[in-house]
Amino acid sequence: MRNRLLRSALGWATVVAALLIWQFGAVHIGFQAVASVTASVSALRLYFTHETIVRDLLPSLERLVVGFGLSAVGGIVLGAMLGYWRPFEAWLRPLIDFLRAIPPPLIIPVAIPFLGLGSSLVEVSIVFGAIWPVLINTTDGVMRVDEGFIEIARVSKLRPWQILLRVSLPAAMPLIFAGLRIALMTSLIIMILSEMLAGNSGIGYLILSGQQTLQINLTYAGLLLVAILGWALDGAMLSLESVFLKGRPAALRSTGV
Repeated sequence: MRNRLLRSALGWATVVAALLIWQFGAVHIGFQAVASVTASVSALRLYFTHETIVRDLLPSLERLVVGFGLSAVGGIVLGAMLGYWRPFEAWLRPLIDFLRAIPPPLIIPVAIPFLGLGSSLVEVSIVFGAIWPVLINTTDGVMRVDEGFIEIARVSKLRPWQILLRVSLPAAMPLIFAGLRIALMTSLIIMILSEMLAGNSGIGYLILSGQQTLQINLTYAGLLLVAILGWALDGAMLSLESVFLKGRPAALRSTGV
């Protein structure tokens, strides 16, 4: 417990030190293109009005939830199927590797003629970029399940879908949650990029508008908002992971792609 508190204190001390360096550089060194921490926080405080929340914050959160939700559900369902029925995985893996090599922002000009500008375009862009870590981690996690467990389930006369739900998916949960954490941060990044490139509202649109109108404080306020949002979402995902993986060895909880 003491070591955990010490690590937490050191981590927050690093954050405070970074903020102090930022403040000192912006105020005393004279970077005119960089807003200070205090100016950014002040702009962020002024940003939270009913109008701006409805116009920018709520649409961004809705797009993020929809895009990440579709990526999570689609990635887990498809990954579980590919991992359990392995011939399908062998056939489709080259196609998956090809598609995930395409940078997600490049899908935007292709999708604009079909979806136009707005939420649907952002959500599709998020799904295209964020589904891959969930899909691949779920596939690999299901494929790595000990064959002994599968055989015991078969001897117990469980049907294939019961084996998948009761044995394979629970055993693959550490890898699945690692993929979900990566997908969540990927969703946030793609959401901001999509709103900057082809959006007409949202946090990304706010950041770009501040830069184009030389409202530097507003631009950095948007960056702070994104950082706070990402930190909060990652913390929520870690809490959810600890609930689902409670009782498992700690080494299994941090397995990556």
